[in-house]
Amino acid sequence: MLLSRLPYGKQTPMMGVVLDPLAAARRGFMVVLQDTRGRFASEGEWEPFTYEERDGYDTVRWAAALPGSNGSVGMIGGSYFGNTQWMAALSKPPELKAIAPMITWSDPDDGLWTRGGAIELGLTVPWSLLKGADTLMRRHSTDLDGLVNGITGLVRDFDGLASGGYGKLPAGRFPAFARHDLPELGCERSRREPEWAASCTVAGRHGEVDLPTFQVGGWFDIFGQGTLDNFTAMRRAGRSATLVMGPWTHTNLRHVVGDVNFGFGANSDFMGMRGRLHDMQFDWFRRTIGDGEAVEPDAGTVLLFVMGINQWREETEWPLPRAVDTDFHLRADGRLTQEPPSAAEQAEEFTYDPMDPVPTTGGALLMGGGLLNTDEFRPGPLDQARPSRRARTSWSSPPNCSPRTSR
Repeated sequence: MLLSRLPYGKQTPMMGVVLDPLAAARRGFMVVLQDTRGRFASEGEWEPFTYEERDGYDTVRWAAALPGSNGSVGMIGGSYFGNTQWMAALSKPPELKAIAPMITWSDPDDGLWTRGGAIELGLTVPWSLLKGADTLMRRHSTDLDGLVNGITGLVRDFDGLASGGYGKLPAGRFPAFARHDLPELGCERSRREPEWAASCTVAGRHGEVDLPTFQVGGWFDIFGQGTLDNFTAMRRAGRSATLVMGPWTHTNLRHVVGDVNFGFGANSDFMGMRGRLHDMQFDWFRRTIGDGEAVEPDAGTVLLFVMGINQWREETEWPLPRAVDTDFHLRADGRLTQEPPSAAEQAEEFTYDPMDPVPTTGGALLMGGGLLNTDEFRPGPLDQARPSRRARTSWSSPPNCSPRTSR
């Protein structure tokens, strides 16, 4: 039995990226897709993360008892429904034998609602607004005028993110959330409700998960570090853990990422002649849940895509034991070298002006939930010359901020 619990609707195209239900059925698996509490076909009130641990426990036990099931359940999915797997595993339903979380976080303060202390408005605002559409439809199910007005305002706020919404940094609740009274995925709520914040945190609890895991991440995924952290924590806990890291973003597991074509071997449907990532996962699940009792797999493999040479590399652990830290120095002529500059080398100057911020261009980002398909918000490796040639922008800034010249 393969189970996936997600808040995006069972028909979402995202489902096909992380699970091919027809292929799973052909391989002998039963498949259950469940809308989380308060979403789409499921009853109840939608509160992000709040009920995933207890609901995951109940759902695993229910799925294991379905006619035709052998009593063993594996879970699969990515992002939010990668986290629902961790939460279910922490609740310890006896029938859950293995999980395969993809592109998901470990500590929500590392990419979900903050990163390095900076608030991740790029992710949290559009995610909460998009999830709010179903909330408004439920709220105004018998009030057509209220529904039309609510959805119209929601779309207006979403469409306005690129032109100005992202320029607002409130001290409290984000204005659009307050306007529509929406459940939010946000930094401010995590500070206001620490118990709620803990309901989606895996960091520090890996030792409670006594299951094999098959973890998939991307070098340009916003939760790439979280995937690595989850893997290393499970290995430290003595658990069997498999890791696959491709040159992928949060929503793109193909071979063309950003401005770079990494070669068809990087595509998750090919994997350097290893076959489909889906089939690699199914083979792993056959070993872990296939006969009704968990068969302990080997310690787990590590499959890494090395960018530059554009090849997959098979290892047995991460971090790589042969890896060596190398220092690079930015030189006055724009070069990056391993040799430090001399004392006589001329320093470069730049103007730091909070009224003219450098726009985010490429990288490991997820702005608009992958739905704001503008050049400014594309993830992955992008040419950084463009922002350096940008026209001066005008944003609101805190008081007492003035341009400064730095060396």
